[in-house]
Amino acid sequence: MSTRRSILERCTVISALTLSLSSCAPAMQDARLLPLGAVAITPAISGSGVSDNGSEYLGQMFGAAVEVGVHERVNVGGAIGRFDISDTTVGINGAAFGARLGIVRDRVAVSLPLSFNFGERIDTADTWAFHPTALFTVPAGQHVDLNPFFRVVIPMCPGCDASDVLLGFGSGVGIAVHPKVTLRPEVGLLVNPGESGVVWTFGAGVSLRAR
Repeated sequence: MSTRRSILERCTVISALTLSLSSCAPAMQDARLLPLGAVAITPAISGSGVSDNGSEYLGQMFGAAVEVGVHERVNVGGAIGRFDISDTTVGINGAAFGARLGIVRDRVAVSLPLSFNFGERIDTADTWAFHPTALFTVPAGQHVDLNPFFRVVIPMCPGCDASDVLLGFGSGVGIAVHPKVTLRPEVGLLVNPGESGVVWTFGAGVSLRAR
């Protein structure tokens, strides 16, 4: 099986796209939780490719995430979006939901999302995955943060086992251009420790706080 086909099928099975919560998409998050009752919307766009004895572009993702502060240390939210495979008319829809928990205020948080795919010829029951993600925030200036992250992608499909678990890591930059507007350029990598090749992702989003 070609690397491109293997990566595409793997990303499809374990949820390739949901914007802030997916395995193959950027995190677009940091360790700064929303205050109680605050709401943030983060539309984003990103592109993904695979490198293994060469590099190949896989496609682009479009979507948005919504998050609400429900406790001083807990945010909950969800995301929805679409991954369009390059040079084809094929697209994959996906969604996710979960919580983000503050560990060290404004510095360390953990995101615990579940994701799934849906659409024509997709068996949603086979696409569920759990994406525990550690988020870190390092101030780099008065209005700029560095936001490295590390995630483990655990597929929940029938027949999936430890060999299907993926590791993701990368970093974003949070640029506060307004007290309620943050720009989020980001890059990330996704690997299967038992296989060669790496999926790379680059993208950008903007977080808009409603209150």
